[in-house]
Amino acid sequence: MKWILFISLVPLFYLLLRQSTAHRRKTLARLAMLKDNRRPKEGSALAPRVKGLRWRQVARGLATKWMGRWSQGRIRRVHMQLLRSGNPFNVTVPEWIGLKLFILSLTTLVGLALFIATNGRGTSLVLLISFAFLGWLLPDFWLLRKGKQRQELLERQLPSLLDLLSVSVEAGLGFEQALGRIGQKLPNPMAEEIRRLLGEIQYGSSRTESLRRFADRAHVDSIRNFVSATIQAEKLGIGMAQILRVQSKEVRRKRRMRAQEQAMKAPIKILFPLLLFVFPAIFIAILAPALLHILQTFSHGF
Repeated sequence: MKWILFISLVPLFYLLLRQSTAHRRKTLARLAMLKDNRRPKEGSALAPRVKGLRWRQVARGLATKWMGRWSQGRIRRVHMQLLRSGNPFNVTVPEWIGLKLFILSLTTLVGLALFIATNGRGTSLVLLISFAFLGWLLPDFWLLRKGKQRQELLERQLPSLLDLLSVSVEAGLGFEQALGRIGQKLPNPMAEEIRRLLGEIQYGSSRTESLRRFADRAHVDSIRNFVSATIQAEKLGIGMAQILRVQSKEVRRKRRMRAQEQAMKAPIKILFPLLLFVFPAIFIAILAPALLHILQTFSHGF
């Protein structure tokens, strides 16, 4: 079995070695042309490629057949997950699915190698299936974790946004102009969302639709409330500065209540580590000398 695994890995090493030598030859050829003040023609084999373009094409190619029967709703859900996580790799839905398929292939190969190395035992078959599931689900879990972190950052930055927006509107700036100024001062991800919001408005989308899309991307209750209040104020003709002040106070009140709630949960969270780790160590430190003394006394007595 080990010889089969070794023989199956030989072509992979050969392809990697061939790819590295081909890349080295092309690099040397480009350097020689630059030395002679010549520029490779666009589209030729010696022309430099756009960074990241090749793996994106490979990822899209992998996902094309896989996503052939996907519904639009499923594609839209994956697209929304990418937006809510901030799209860390700046990929499209087919490119993300292609990356997942590539990771699935790698983990399946690792599981297959373990299966062959252990002569196909029952536990190795379970490992093979587990590695395959892990390769498919791990990217989604990572994306959800990035989305949660981004939501926490957006919720933490919202009070600062509301305060600055309220002051700017009271000073006489328009809503979009105030957002543009604030977007230059706030850190990401709030600044990124403000730039996207203003970009949608500049490209012809209405303020209401752009704000609703902002709330969908953020997926934070306090931002949804802020967007709803802003849209309602625009429809009813209420002063924007007053709405922003009320929203800022409400957001800070909810954040304070959430902090108090977390503080009340802290003793319960500390209880289990105390019972599992601290109390046993204390009991051992206190009772161990007494137990040793009792054992020595009984051993001398008998």
